[in-house]
Amino acid sequence: MQQTIFRVKKREGFTIQNNQILQKRSDLSFKAKGIHTTLLSFPDEWEFSIKHLLTLASDGERSLYSGLKELLTSGYLRRLQYHDSTGKFGRVIYEVYEHPKYLISAVDTLEEALLEYGSLKNTSVS
Repeated sequence: MQQTIFRVKKREGFTIQNNQILQKRSDLSFKAKGIHTTLLSFPDEWEFSIKHLLTLASDGERSLYSGLKELLTSGYLRRLQYHDSTGKFGRVIYEVYEHPKYLISAVDTLEEALLEYGSLKNTSVS
């Protein structure tokens, strides 16, 4: 069989990822798979930043948000909205998973997802 994929030897600056999301998840767009791979390329301590992600591709904000929504509803991404002691919105923390962890089905809005999965109401955040 003729070789059709040519790789370079990797010593640094590369990402190792499970192939499940790339090869077995036909329900996800290439956009969502690319965003997921990009997210996994950052160090574990990387602070999730929409602003930073928007600088990495030409798709634009709407495209990024739709890809993130796919990852959210398929369990690869979790969004935690914190509230301060007065109930005002506080920090938002995103958690990225290599395998789906928090499955959200038939969710029309992000707010419904937060009510069902991980809204941390009245949690003080410094």
